[in-house]
This record gives sequence, structure tokens and C-alpha cells, in this order.
Amino acid sequence: MRDFLLIVFSYLVGSISFAYIASRIFKNIDIRTVGDRNAGVANVFRHIGITAGIFTAVADIGKGTIAIFTAQLFCANNITVLLCGIASILGHAWPIFFGFKGGRGVATTTGVFLALMPLPTFLSLMVVTLIILKTGNMTFAVTALFVSILTFAALIEKSLMFFLYFLLLGFLLKVIDVVIDKNLSVGELEESNHLRIHRHQKV
Repeated sequence: MRDFLLIVFSYLVGSISFAYIASRIFKNIDIRTVGDRNAGVANVFRHIGITAGIFTAVADIGKGTIAIFTAQLFCANNITVLLCGIASILGHAWPIFFGFKGGRGVATTTGVFLALMPLPTFLSLMVVTLIILKTGNMTFAVTALFVSILTFAALIEKSLMFFLYFLLLGFLLKVIDVVIDKNLSVGELEESNHLRIHRHQKV
């Protein structure tokens, strides 16, 4: 029962959409209605601002870290700890408090890795920060983040369990990415049809 409650807690923590909160606080808009309509760090940086973006990044990373640390505090079962990390990412992608419309989970996943593998993740974040400052390319930065974590983890941690967990989370993020893109495409099609009908009625 305790393990189940920890997993539920992790999902609920992940469900706090700091991207939405930041967009309301800083510009009083819904981040899910601007840009790529994704409630994530990159969209906040692009359309709300640097301060809001930093706030969202730190808070989203914190969600994954809190989920892992809390699980480690109350449970000695490694499987439960890892499941809590997954639950926090799922909460970020499909938050129960925000109509199940969340972000892609990159920052929250980074928080999970930061709690499990502090040194490899910290070194990877330094690499990614330099890439963002030099190129400003968020897509490349995300790819570099996971390649860096995988490389540093292999060199420092040398843990098969962490390696397999890393691959599992990579697969999970890809699934989230595909599902969110599909939902956004459906939403755009419905919005386009709605506008077309509205124009026709006016004519």
C-alpha cells in the first residue's frame, strides 16, 4: 500500500503544470494556446520570457527530483523508486489538475536522472547550457542532454540497471512526444474546421 501511495504521490507532483502557472503569473495567458501549444519549458522561454522559462525549468526538474527523493526516503525497494520517477513524468505529460494537457517531460526526466545520477546529470546540464548559449537550438540541446547523460553515466556509474532505466525513459519520452504531436494535430484540424464553419455561417 505504501509503495502504491508513493507512486500516486509522484504522479500528483508531476501533475503540477508550472508552465501553465508561469504563463498565468507573468503574462496572464494559457501557454497551451500559444506557440506549439505545449505546456513545457521551451514554449515558455519562447513566448513568456527568460525569467518565466528559468522558473519553469527549475520547477519541472524539481518535480522529478522530489518524486525520487521522497520514494527513497520512505521505501527501500529500487523498483518502486524507479516507478515513482516514471509516474512523475506521466503526471507532467498528462496532468490530472490541468485537463491531462501537459508537456513532453524532458525537464522532469532530467530531474529524475539528477536524483538518481547526480554527477553525470550535472555534467550533462553544463554541456547543454553551453550549447544553448552558443546555438540557441533547443531541439539539439535536448538530444545532446540525453547523449551526454548516457555517456557520463556509462563512464561514472557503470550500472546496468540505470542504463536500462535510461533506455526505458527514452522510449517513454518518444511515446509522449508522438502522442502529444498527434493530439496537437487533431486539435489544429478541429480548430481549422471550426473557423471554416464560422466563416461559412457569416457568409
